[in-house]
Amino acid sequence: MDIVNRPPGADLARDNPMPLYYQIANVLRSRIDTGEWVVGDRLPSEAQLAASFKVSVVTMRQALSLLEQQGRLSRQQGKGTFVTATEEPTDRVRITVPLELVSEAVAGLDVRALGVTEVVPPTDIRTTLGLEPGEPCVQVRRVRSGTRGPITFATSYLPRWLGEGLTMADLQQSMMIDILEKRGVHFHGAIQTIEAALAEPDTAAVLSVPVGAPILLVRRIYELEDGRVGYVALNRHPSHEIRYELRLSRGEADGGRWALPDPRGEPRQDTGTG
Repeated sequence: MDIVNRPPGADLARDNPMPLYYQIANVLRSRIDTGEWVVGDRLPSEAQLAASFKVSVVTMRQALSLLEQQGRLSRQQGKGTFVTATEEPTDRVRITVPLELVSEAVAGLDVRALGVTEVVPPTDIRTTLGLEPGEPCVQVRRVRSGTRGPITFATSYLPRWLGEGLTMADLQQSMMIDILEKRGVHFHGAIQTIEAALAEPDTAAVLSVPVGAPILLVRRIYELEDGRVGYVALNRHPSHEIRYELRLSRGEADGGRWALPDPRGEPRQDTGTG
């Protein structure tokens, strides 16, 4: 499908030290990640994109080249530039820890609800939640702050049956999982991924960082006891406020393999790459 160009509006910060081509690449990457552009879509021409962002063709070419290097776009001679499938990371570490530690980690932080509304979710969220195309879900946006300012911009996506009835007063509590379990919903566990990202304009405003600043994007998929996905949480953190530290031990019972001890002192959980 050919993509119809749209004005980027305030997506670029002209006074930001982050190069314009980097900001543009960030905006285009976001359109792919949110499902606005899907695999196989053909982008507008370099000239059309440059005109819409009010930058030179050279700057736009730099942005597209960066996304091509990252495997998000492919250029086909005489045909155009297309969105490509994202490959899995070449290295991955799997760590198993008690889910309660997630709640303990944010205990004591101030929580402010920014809004709860029904939205049609991005394609990746819709697929994860098992929703039909165009089917809405409940989006909850909150910010957690410590003594030095905002620490987390949290956006949660819930199926309507789970999110309906949530109020702004409910959302002043620290963890969404605690709010939902008080309503009688029980969760089996969660899958968490952590990756580097750049701050989009709305994220930058909430976290008080420049547009394009490095952030950590923590994605959690919470699973119900029956195996279904309950909800998806996207937590964005300023890179200077978050540090993950792991202590690996080397045991003789498993041939000297490095592993992560359980933080509660229980038998060691398996840690591997794949």
